[in-house]
Amino acid sequence: MSRKSLFPTYTLEEASVLAKTINDHSSGKPMRRVTLFDTIKKSPDSGSSRMLVTASSGYGLTEGGYMNELLKLTERGKSIVSSNDAQSKLDAVMSVPIFKNFFEEYGGNGLPSEAAAIDFLKGNGVPEDRATECLKILLNTGRSVKLIKEASGKERVLSIEHALEELGGESPKINETNSDIDAADLEDKKNHKPTKKFIGGFPALNINIQIELPGNATPEQYESIFKNMRTYLIDENAG
Repeated sequence: MSRKSLFPTYTLEEASVLAKTINDHSSGKPMRRVTLFDTIKKSPDSGSSRMLVTASSGYGLTEGGYMNELLKLTERGKSIVSSNDAQSKLDAVMSVPIFKNFFEEYGGNGLPSEAAAIDFLKGNGVPEDRATECLKILLNTGRSVKLIKEASGKERVLSIEHALEELGGESPKINETNSDIDAADLEDKKNHKPTKKFIGGFPALNINIQIELPGNATPEQYESIFKNMRTYLIDENAG
């Protein structure tokens, strides 16, 4: 994105319209810019249409500028509009340098006040007269990809990892040092099956038992209780 366009003037969701149109109406193949804008009922040469092309390119959803004859769908753009891929969405947001700086600076903390956030943007090169506009787009985009989430009545800026979990894009990891057991456990959990552990060829059984005895219980009573527990719960030969 050029120095002149430090930030996209559309949110990620708004800018996705070009990628979606190419995917839906041209089977993901390059599409003539004029035809594309005719499809979405917009003038291809208006100021807003040119900014939309620039925003889409800035997020890495499409290739080609507003003077190009053809606009191409990128792999990232296809992943977002065809499968709603969580990682691709976060990559798109973090590909905008000013957005990346903001979310890395405040990740894991409360959302800064408007005044503090605007100061941060101005300190990172956003012109004063455009800082408010930039912040609005940044916040709306951040909320749409779960980088900003409300908790206990206050908004917080999440880390990339946390946002990916919120979007449902994190895959479980297998411990390489115990891969056979862990892989089986993960499969059982995925299929909502209880995890099975075996000892001596038999399934292990864990039972928590609480016994309340009066303070005046005799040693014989204790012995009788634990003898019966061993007979019925532990002995392999118990009937």
